[in-house]
Order: sequence, then structure tokens, then C-alpha cells
Amino acid sequence: MNASHELRAWLLHYSTAVLYGVLPEDYYQHHLLLVEASYLLLQRCITERDIQQSFELLKHYCFLFAALYGERHMTINIHNLLHIPNVVKNMGPLWAHSCFPFESANGELLKLFHRSQAVEKQVIRHISEHHKLPGYAKEVLQPGSQQEILFTAMNHSKRIINHSKKMSLTGKPYQGRFSRDDITCMQKAYGTFDTTSQHNICFYPYLYLQNNCVISAKTKSRTTKRNNSCLSYIDTEGKLQRGICQKLFCFYEAL
Repeated sequence: MNASHELRAWLLHYSTAVLYGVLPEDYYQHHLLLVEASYLLLQRCITERDIQQSFELLKHYCFLFAALYGERHMTINIHNLLHIPNVVKNMGPLWAHSCFPFESANGELLKLFHRSQAVEKQVIRHISEHHKLPGYAKEVLQPGSQQEILFTAMNHSKRIINHSKKMSLTGKPYQGRFSRDDITCMQKAYGTFDTTSQHNICFYPYLYLQNNCVISAKTKSRTTKRNNSCLSYIDTEGKLQRGICQKLFCFYEAL
């Protein structure tokens, strides 16, 4: 369950029970206006009457907001609520589209400048360099080679590296080295470990399994609201084992 699903569950289900008796009655009834309007716009089948009713509920919600919380809290986000019914009418239910891709794009733009002066020139220069890199790569990297696959993976944050039909490494990869503890664990598990392969390691934050399960590397995952690092598995002797996934990696051929 991602953050948007958790917030939806809180708004539509948990908040009505948790906030009852906690919020003063006027504030609680005001909150229910937003809950009912959101429910109407999140249905799988939405009628014109539902859209009109949700607009009236949101209009009443915004009208009371200043009196309850003060005008200084009447931000653009409160005003934008009035536009949601029309968005649903033109684009479909709220669950059918998301603003997260735009937020992610803003995060990528922030990485393109490092000084406060001439921000637009910094952004343009870095975008130009990024667009030219594939052309340079075609000149020096052989198509289909391990080097070309690694280059492609490291320049696409959602690139998936398939190692079998049952699992795939995904997320933004990075090059790194094993720690002494990692090497000790490898030696215990496999008897021997070739330390010369230290320079040819690519780490990933996530592992997707065939059954749509996601395993996160505990040391590199940014997930804070859930723990996808705990797992159970069958070892080579057929015994059930449990553990925590600390790192996910693969080896590649050196340039």
C-alpha cells in the first residue's frame, strides 16, 4: 500500500471513527463534508448528480473553513478543492490519475542546479549534456554488451534488470563495494569469495518477484512507513529460514 492509498484510507474510513469525540462537533461535521465529497469522486461509477453534489459539499466546506480555522489558513490548496469536481467530469475519477509524476519531475529539476545564480542556464546546460550522453555512448559502447546495459540502467531511475523470469532488480542503481562484514558473510555462505570482483558490483534498492511482491534493501530503501525487508525463504537444504534483506546487487563485466 503506497502513501496515497494510506491517506485515502485515513480520510474515508479511519478519520471518521478516530476523530469522533476528539474534534468539537462543528469541526467534526465540517470534516465530514470533505469525507463525503471525496467518497463521491472516488467511486468507480460517478454520475452527474454525484459531481454536482460533491461540488456543493466542497463549496460549503470552503465557505466554513475561514470561520473555523482563520483566513490565514485559506491557502491555494483549499481553493483548489472547488476545481476537483470539474476535473473529475473532464478526466474521470480521482483514482484514475495522479500528480506524483509531476512532483517527481520537480525533484529531478532540483538536481540540475547547485548555485543560486543563473539557475535557468544551469538547468539548460545539464539537460543538454544529458541528451548528448546517449549519442556518445553509441560511439564507444557495443550494443547489447554488459557495459551498454549498465550505462542504460544507471541513466534511467526505473530501469529494470531482468535476471530471470521470476525476479527483477529495479530502482536507480549505483556502483559500490562490499564491506568487510559483507565479505565475511559471503565466505560463510559460499566457502570462498573472489574479492577481485569488488570493482564490478551494481547495487539496487528493490527486487520485484513474479507474484508482485517487492523486497527492499534495508540499507538503501527510502521507505519509512512500512518494512519490506523482512522475508522468509527455503534454503538449499529445504528448511524454512527468515531474515532481513540488507543489500541487493549484481555483478557486471568490467569495461
